[in-house]
Amino acid sequence: MLRRGKEYYSYKTKDGKEVDFAVKEGLSIIQLIQVCYDIEKLTTKRRELSVLTKAAGETSCDNLLVITWDYENKESLEREDIIYMPLWKWLIK
Repeated sequence: MLRRGKEYYSYKTKDGKEVDFAVKEGLSIIQLIQVCYDIEKLTTKRRELSVLTKAAGETSCDNLLVITWDYENKESLEREDIIYMPLWKWLIK
Protein backbone atom coordinates (compact mmCIF):
# COMPACT_ATOMS: atom_id res chain seq x y z
CA MET A 1 0.00 0.00 0.00
CA LEU A 2 1.28 3.46 -0.87
CA ARG A 3 0.43 6.44 1.35
CA ARG A 4 2.17 9.77 1.68
CA GLY A 5 4.78 8.60 -0.83
CA LYS A 6 5.89 5.67 1.34
CA GLU A 7 5.15 1.95 1.25
CA TYR A 8 3.22 0.34 4.12
CA TYR A 9 3.44 -3.36 4.96
CA SER A 10 2.62 -5.52 7.93
CA TYR A 11 5.66 -7.01 9.69
CA LYS A 12 5.95 -10.38 11.37
CA THR A 13 8.66 -10.93 13.96
CA LYS A 14 10.78 -14.06 13.85
CA ASP A 15 8.52 -15.65 16.48
CA GLY A 16 5.38 -14.90 14.43
CA LYS A 17 3.99 -11.84 16.20
CA GLU A 18 2.67 -9.07 14.01
CA VAL A 19 3.28 -5.33 13.91
CA ASP A 20 0.39 -3.60 12.17
CA PHE A 21 2.48 -1.46 9.81
CA ALA A 22 6.10 -1.20 8.76
CA VAL A 23 6.75 1.95 6.76
CA LYS A 24 9.36 1.43 4.12
CA GLU A 25 11.33 4.01 2.19
CA GLY A 26 13.66 2.48 -0.36
CA LEU A 27 15.15 -0.61 1.25
CA SER A 28 14.87 0.64 4.83
CA ILE A 29 12.07 0.36 7.37
CA ILE A 30 11.78 3.90 8.68
CA GLN A 31 8.84 3.50 11.09
CA LEU A 32 6.93 0.79 12.92
CA ILE A 33 3.29 1.44 13.79
CA GLN A 34 0.91 -0.38 16.12
CA VAL A 35 -2.78 0.53 16.18
CA CYS A 36 -4.64 0.12 19.45
CA TYR A 37 -8.00 1.57 20.48
CA ASP A 38 -7.32 1.66 24.23
CA ILE A 39 -3.65 1.53 25.22
CA GLU A 40 -4.30 2.51 28.83
CA LYS A 41 -5.23 -1.06 29.86
CA LEU A 42 -1.98 -2.53 31.22
CA THR A 43 -2.26 -6.00 29.63
CA THR A 44 -3.01 -4.46 26.23
CA LYS A 45 -0.14 -2.01 26.54
CA ARG A 46 2.33 -4.76 27.45
CA ARG A 47 1.22 -6.92 24.52
CA GLU A 48 1.39 -4.13 21.96
CA LEU A 49 4.71 -2.74 23.16
CA SER A 50 6.41 -6.12 23.44
CA VAL A 51 5.88 -6.89 19.76
CA LEU A 52 6.75 -3.32 18.77
CA THR A 53 10.08 -3.33 20.63
CA LYS A 54 10.90 -6.84 19.39
CA ALA A 55 10.35 -5.71 15.78
CA ALA A 56 12.43 -2.59 16.46
CA GLY A 57 15.33 -4.78 17.51
CA GLU A 58 15.00 -7.01 14.44
CA THR A 59 14.77 -4.12 11.98
CA SER A 60 17.03 -1.57 13.74
CA CYS A 61 14.16 0.91 13.48
CA ASP A 62 13.91 3.44 16.31
CA ASN A 63 10.88 5.40 15.04
CA LEU A 64 8.03 3.75 16.94
CA LEU A 65 4.42 4.93 16.88
CA VAL A 66 1.25 3.69 18.54
CA ILE A 67 -1.93 5.07 17.02
CA THR A 68 -4.73 5.22 19.59
CA TRP A 69 -8.29 6.48 19.78
CA ASP A 70 -7.58 9.44 22.05
CA TYR A 71 -4.37 8.87 24.05
CA GLU A 72 -1.36 11.09 23.37
CA ASN A 73 2.02 10.81 25.04
CA LYS A 74 5.69 10.07 24.55
CA GLU A 75 7.59 7.63 26.72
CA SER A 76 10.93 5.90 26.80
CA LEU A 77 11.01 2.14 27.08
CA GLU A 78 14.43 0.52 27.37
CA ARG A 79 16.35 2.05 24.45
CA GLU A 80 13.35 3.21 22.40
CA ASP A 81 11.17 6.29 22.50
CA ILE A 82 7.54 5.48 21.75
CA ILE A 83 5.09 8.09 20.55
CA TYR A 84 1.37 7.65 21.19
CA MET A 85 -0.84 9.63 18.83
CA PRO A 86 -4.62 9.83 18.44
CA LEU A 87 -5.89 8.61 15.08
CA TRP A 88 -7.42 11.96 14.09
CA LYS A 89 -4.09 13.68 14.57
CA TRP A 90 -2.22 11.08 12.52
CA LEU A 91 -4.76 11.36 9.69
CA ILE A 92 -4.38 15.12 9.31
CA LYS A 93 -0.60 15.11 9.72
